[in-house]
Amino acid sequence: MTAKLIRETAKELAGAYWEDNHTERFRKFWPSVETFIGRNWPSFGELAMTILTDMLRRKESEVPVTMKDMIVEALEQNAKEAVHRRPEKVGRGPMMLRPDRPGTMEQHLFWRK
Repeated sequence: MTAKLIRETAKELAGAYWEDNHTERFRKFWPSVETFIGRNWPSFGELAMTILTDMLRRKESEVPVTMKDMIVEALEQNAKEAVHRRPEKVGRGPMMLRPDRPGTMEQHLFWRK
């Protein structure tokens, strides 16, 4: 369960982001929350770990000790697995101008200036 804690937190953050983003263009590209979460949850992993780490600093009245123990186990397990893990692919990646590739949109935009 400890490995799932970071993943589930990242998925919840992705879902909250989808609900807060109400632009027409965004909703046209990502019509359902399930599709958005399934494709983009890895990009919320760092934020999830930051939030969980911040929860460790809070008082015991706010976050119980059992929850803090689960968070520590999840963060330790994630650090051990990160050594062997391949990076997740998120989206298409950054668009780079490639003037060396003839006939591409990137070249057209580059030489248009």
